[in-house]
Amino acid sequence: MRKGMTIIRCEMAKTPSAHQRGLMFRENLEEDSGMLFHFGKSQPLSFWGMNTFIPLDIAFINADGIIENVDVIKPHCLHSVKSSRPCLYALEVPEGTLKRHGIGAGDFAEVMEKGLGSEVFLIKKMGMGPMKVSMEDMEHNGKYAADSETVPARSSAMSAPSDISVPKFSSVFDALSWCIKNNQVCRISYRTDNGRVIARDVEPHDIFYCSKKHHQVLSAWDENASNPRSYVVMRIISYAIPGRKFVPKIQLH
Repeated sequence: MRKGMTIIRCEMAKTPSAHQRGLMFRENLEEDSGMLFHFGKSQPLSFWGMNTFIPLDIAFINADGIIENVDVIKPHCLHSVKSSRPCLYALEVPEGTLKRHGIGAGDFAEVMEKGLGSEVFLIKKMGMGPMKVSMEDMEHNGKYAADSETVPARSSAMSAPSDISVPKFSSVFDALSWCIKNNQVCRISYRTDNGRVIARDVEPHDIFYCSKKHHQVLSAWDENASNPRSYVVMRIISYAIPGRKFVPKIQLH
């Protein structure tokens, strides 16, 4: 997993009865798993440990995906643990999970719902680091944003052939993280703001949380446009790994 980003696989609690029951009577939870409480609208949230058998970390998440505060719920404790501000979500995980991944107030959470479950991507707020491009440039819909791109597709730039074995991935996030780690080109189909689907061969450099879009964003070198571009990860509708290695061209600061 990419440094600074952690996936928590969750059960989803959306109804009042599911909110009330939560993780009561559970005797164990797997590592990096938990329950995500979705309240439909932002509101002050309050939890306690009645009938809870295992100690839990809890993160209160606002509508923009920012973690407002974190706390601990002790088994059978009737002391209320509350959100510091109105929040849309609360995430419960085994005690120690948030500390182990360095996640706290001010960090980010992005939710991907999958039927009765969900995946929560916890993202550490940090500066990125290896032509330099500022984070401010990458965040705005300016010359680096794929959604405003008008450059026509050209044939892909030549990259060094690679004989690395490509594993199977469970999500586009896993695929991009692997490409970043191994300097591998990724071929993506991407849906822009206006609904147009564009195909690009990109050299992924990093994934960061964009405060303007409230989403995880891929910073990459676009081989077709010969420029750095940013892509909202959740708008990537398909991907392929052509097996070409690249030399990193971007350093974010």
